[in-house]
Amino acid sequence: MSTTPRLCRFGGCRSYGKMDGYCLIHIKEAVTPASVAPTPLLTPSLAPLRIASPPPLASPKPSSPQGSMPLTHLPPVCNGRWQCFVPGCAITAAPGLPFCTEHDHATLTVDVGKPTSGRRKRKSPTPTPRTTSRPRTTHDAPSCDEVYRQQLDVSEHAQILATLART
Repeated sequence: MSTTPRLCRFGGCRSYGKMDGYCLIHIKEAVTPASVAPTPLLTPSLAPLRIASPPPLASPKPSSPQGSMPLTHLPPVCNGRWQCFVPGCAITAAPGLPFCTEHDHATLTVDVGKPTSGRRKRKSPTPTPRTTSRPRTTHDAPSCDEVYRQQLDVSEHAQILATLART
């Protein structure tokens, strides 16, 4: 009898394999007649404690009827860590993994199907050009008189914000 926990044999699943090497979610898909995984012939009276068979040499490819694909690892980011992808969770995930240790049983899927006509891809807003109160006429450094005039044109509200930013 093996006491070490093993992950589900379904490709990309991070849950523990409890029944014939599959988790409780994927066991229904594994027992369908089209399944290629061998099921052990055990009766409850012969081996009541053995519920998982050894994993196959190659894990089966995940089926994607909805056009989604599970992600097991994420690309690195500049700070080295992702935040957990579970909504409302603010815990930092392990490096390269999409979930924290509390949510490591979850699966992150990405839509790989063709977009439907009703769904539009969101576009990033285009940056608006910043306007200044007085355009600069030369590309050289401004003179002291010009800087003083620009400071006089600044509204009182902007001066308050500038003061707050310095403190």
